Amino acid sequence: PVQILDSFEGQTIFQAGFDASSWMNEDILAPTEGADGHGAGRMEFRLGTQDSRQSDSSCELANREQRDLTGRHGLVFSIKGDAEYRVWVQVRDDNPVLTESVESWSASARTSEGWRRVAIPFTAFRSTNPATAGTLDLDQVRALVFLVDRCAVKIGTSGTIWIDDVGAY
Repeated sequence: PVQILDSFEGQTIFQAGFDASSWMNEDILAPTEGADGHGAGRMEFRLGTQDSRQSDSSCELANREQRDLTGRHGLVFSIKGDAEYRVWVQVRDDNPVLTESVESWSASARTSEGWRRVAIPFTAFRSTNPATAGTLDLDQVRALVFLVDRCAVKIGTSGTIWIDDVGAY
């Protein structure tokens, strides 16, 4: 990475977030569980409940700082899980046409039980919003998010995902 965004060493720019039907441990720092034996971010979650009908069940590690990633080509990070999971990696940018003014651009990554280094070029991120501006505006980034939802894992799934050394290249 050209720029380290979070190494999870004693502090983090990310915060836990989850809907009312889900649960997440809000203590997301794991001081010795990182890829290098140092800190990592931990997403210990339970997605919804088996009787949950909520279509927007999700758990996330999110950083909502505005930033300019102009000149960068993608995101890079280390990831592992206590099982195999699909994780949505999102870059959210400013889109004044939308009611909420923020558009989500997503790509997916898979965990394994061992650490993996993943690089996702910004050209691989896609928006499914019909009112998309058509371009991920790297100078207008509003959030970076690691997310599991019902499209990534089954409702009722419990698990732990660790993320380390998030950067931009």
